[in-house]
Amino acid sequence: MGKIAKYRRKPIHLSVEAVKYEDSSPETLFKLKEFAGDNIYIDRKAVPPIVLVYTPSRATEAKLGEYIYKNENGHFFPCDAGVFEKTYEKVEE
Repeated sequence: MGKIAKYRRKPIHLSVEAVKYEDSSPETLFKLKEFAGDNIYIDRKAVPPIVLVYTPSRATEAKLGEYIYKNENGHFFPCDAGVFEKTYEKVEE
C-alpha cells in the first residue's frame, strides 16, 4: 500500500459578476433587479423585502448581506458573504 498523499485544490481562474444585497434600500433593490433582470423576484411589501433568485433548479431566497452572482454559464445564485469573499477577490478593471 502506498503512502498517503496530501492534495491541494488547483486554482481556478474564473471571474463572476456579483452584487451584494447589503440593505433593503430602494437603491440596492433597484441595483439587484437591474443586475439579474427576470432571474430575480423582489417582494417589496415584505419587511425586509423578500428576494428570490431563480437558479437552474429552483427559486432560492437571498438573505440580507449575501451576494447574488452570475456564473460563467449565465446562471444566478445567492451566496453567503463569508463564502463568497473567501472564494472571490474583486477585479479592478
